[in-house]
Amino acid sequence: MNSTDTPDILLRLGPDLRACVDGQEVGVAPNERVAALALLIGQRAGDTLPRRALARQIHPSSEVSDPMGALRQTLLRLRNWLGRDALAADAKSIAALGRWTIETAVRENELPASAYRHPVFEPYRSESDPEGLPKVLQQFDEAVRLVALVDRGEARGMLVGAPGVIRSFPPASGLALLEVSPPQRPSDVLAFEHAELTCWALNAAGLLDEAEELMRRSLANARRLNRPAQVARALALLLFNSLETGNLKYAEQLLGTISGKFGHHRLLVDNAMIAYAWNTGRLDRALEMARDRARAIRKETVSDRVHFWSNMAMLSAEAGDAQTAIQSALAGESLLAEGLHAQARWNLRLARLQVLVESDPVHAVVGLEQVADLLQVEGRFLQEAYAREALAVALAQAGEVSAAREAWRASEAARLSRGWKLNPRHLRIRALVYK
Repeated sequence: MNSTDTPDILLRLGPDLRACVDGQEVGVAPNERVAALALLIGQRAGDTLPRRALARQIHPSSEVSDPMGALRQTLLRLRNWLGRDALAADAKSIAALGRWTIETAVRENELPASAYRHPVFEPYRSESDPEGLPKVLQQFDEAVRLVALVDRGEARGMLVGAPGVIRSFPPASGLALLEVSPPQRPSDVLAFEHAELTCWALNAAGLLDEAEELMRRSLANARRLNRPAQVARALALLLFNSLETGNLKYAEQLLGTISGKFGHHRLLVDNAMIAYAWNTGRLDRALEMARDRARAIRKETVSDRVHFWSNMAMLSAEAGDAQTAIQSALAGESLLAEGLHAQARWNLRLARLQVLVESDPVHAVVGLEQVADLLQVEGRFLQEAYAREALAVALAQAGEVSAAREAWRASEAARLSRGWKLNPRHLRIRALVYK
């Protein structure tokens, strides 16, 4: 896929999608599907995109009898709109050529993509919906920043007091907001709690080395200050982190140091111990531990309970226990305030899609591809990895062996490129894809 011409393409998303090619207006997209395809390609400019995956996203199989054929027609219209030099394509893949830029351009009282209903546009609609979550986040961000100008400690209190709000920000935005009130000393008010929120955001973004470094320092400070509850939470976060990076030797060391009575912090610690069993290849034991713990939830924080139920839903779905997965998803969803706890919401949505893999793999594939792409837009690297791993299994179940292996290789490469190792859970998923 090579071309000597490399056009400069600007996609301008207002109520509809319009384009400029090399500074010349070429008008509005011919139809909604062309607009959706252009946006997907623009989001991944620089990547080579499999045709089959694009076909499912643009033309779900439930809507058309021949998604690949429908994609060819959509691609033809896209090339007629932007020019043949805008894309390189062969029988298996499509890639953007030149420089592609996407910008949102709406006037007051307008919403991006209001002319469209395709799910590809949902993140752009949500970002500017005056009645939706992003508006709430914008107002919260503004309020925290204004308070920080007067008193950083008070601003830190606002952040720590609203963990469900902070975890609803895309990780990069959440980290930027946390930076307005950094503690100066470990003994500062809410210094540990601020570090914990930062660690969650770093984890979500896939910045696990930075998260580990921060939490190691926080653990040392908590021990020095003799704060056992903070020690427990730091150990739990480090355990989650080491399992994701595949550092099982360190995970085992951490497990041996977790002891004592942790009060209402016990749920987070137990959740980490369940994750240890899950990620070290003892899926049945992990599910047994989770079921036992679910019967003893009492006065833990909402954030810890939501985290537990979302993890249990994904664990149960992965273990093939659809009933427990749905029950856990319902328990988690019952705790969610409207529009908040986005991180847990994504996990609960992933669990419901994983339940579909056995009974309806084709629709599971469509849903998982959409979720993975939305997570990529938000910069939620770790959850995107979960989605693409589940997608590989769903593709294999649907009989699309080549696509399944391609999806797995991409997910595996993303982990390995960060210096992580595959743990037994990952190896089990790989075995399902390659069986």
